[in-house]
Amino acid sequence: MAILANLRGKKGQSTEPIVVVRSFMNALFDIEKDYHTDEKYTVTGREAKKEYLLHHLTNADLQVAIILQKVCNTRGYIRNVLPYTIYKKLEEYFEEPISESQFYASLTKLTHHHLIEIKKVAGSPKSDVILHHYAENGKTNSFVLMHPIVFTAAFNRLELAKKKLFFSVYLQQNSGKPIERLIQSNDDTEKSVQYSGLSRFLHRDSSHIQAICKELTSEKINGKAPLFEQATVVKIRGRVHKVVLSIHPSYFAPKKKGEYHDIITPVLIYPRKASVFTSMLDKLGIGEIAALEGGTVLATLMDILKICSARVIQYVAKRLKEFYENHGKLPEHIVAFVKKEIRNRTRATILGTIYKYQLDRFVAPYAKSIAEHYEKEDTLVSTLSAFGYRAIEKACKAASRMLYAHYTKPAVSNVTIDLYNLSSGLHTWKDITAIRYYAYYHRKDPSKYVQLELEAAKKYNYLGSQDLKEWMFARIDELPTIENMPAVPHNFKLEEYLLCYLT
Repeated sequence: MAILANLRGKKGQSTEPIVVVRSFMNALFDIEKDYHTDEKYTVTGREAKKEYLLHHLTNADLQVAIILQKVCNTRGYIRNVLPYTIYKKLEEYFEEPISESQFYASLTKLTHHHLIEIKKVAGSPKSDVILHHYAENGKTNSFVLMHPIVFTAAFNRLELAKKKLFFSVYLQQNSGKPIERLIQSNDDTEKSVQYSGLSRFLHRDSSHIQAICKELTSEKINGKAPLFEQATVVKIRGRVHKVVLSIHPSYFAPKKKGEYHDIITPVLIYPRKASVFTSMLDKLGIGEIAALEGGTVLATLMDILKICSARVIQYVAKRLKEFYENHGKLPEHIVAFVKKEIRNRTRATILGTIYKYQLDRFVAPYAKSIAEHYEKEDTLVSTLSAFGYRAIEKACKAASRMLYAHYTKPAVSNVTIDLYNLSSGLHTWKDITAIRYYAYYHRKDPSKYVQLELEAAKKYNYLGSQDLKEWMFARIDELPTIENMPAVPHNFKLEEYLLCYLT
């Protein structure tokens, strides 16, 4: 949106508006609820300890609050990061950034007040930073797009009271009608400090507030418009009662679709292993995992998978694929899902070997539910866990040859059109029946087709009917065909079959 005199501007990069969340800023202002107490906290720096006022909002706090909201994701998370990396982003955006020691002091203060939470990543010097009051149920709370004027040196040099008033009015007005603020609130116990009277909020008396209002409507920023179009003082019986306030329209960021978060993408510590994993995901049709949250999810997963064998990594990828096929979406908490899957390394290794030799189709070929499938898996793992990994692999290799040679039959006798019908949200589309029959007559793998239709359902609302139909036909042509399917007896148990090669 703007080329500023910051490090980004020197590289020819623009500085976009910031998504600023009302509830987060409200909590920030409430730091001063106990302003009168003068309570302090200590931060240990490189040279010595230093004390700071716990309940006083500072210029540094405002810069840190803004940069945290700039680099977090839409759920208020900054994943797998060193605090210093966040400070480097602050230096990149602000024309006159605060010092590193001020940054850490402010970060500590926000932690004390539970505005943020810093969680160490196991086995790593990095942390996850979580912004509280930012999102609920995975969605960003009510927000405004804040003009990048707040990154400029001219804005930074304003006295703190003016900056606080600008942020507060901007958040409330949101390009609407002028708003009113009382000098003294009738109820000082009101929930938010910013609405408890300007005198309490700005720590200024009425004469100082009048002077601030005059300056905010007359002093131009960088030779352009003043910050406020209106800051009219209203008196009753000679005493200042309230102020009518309105931000200058030049500083309202236009509301348009765009990417306003500059999510910090972590450097992959294990790029080769990450490349193998992402290749597996791509082949399984769930490659989007690698791009989630700007690559931070992948970086966190690699920290977990770094000590795992290729077989366990393949097992994890397959598990993610199975979840997607069964639920039509990826796990909401992918990292927790993967941790759970590899918690039992024995199970992961055994099932990884089963997947390697494509025996997973024989684990529960007639299961009527996911629960039944998992139950049969548990029995299989329990039986095989008594044997060494090399023996299991040797048995699986031999069993795979025999099962595929003698216990499969042509898919044409097994596959029916019913396997291509599912509740994907496309059942009302007039062309979907013809498309399903196209996949059926070309003997395409039903599970692959189902995945394709779920993907198509996501495109239905923004692709035209003809474009979507052509896209689906082209993708169906690329799907693998099913040449054979398991044809074992209904009472077949893979673990018992494998025991023939293990004992």
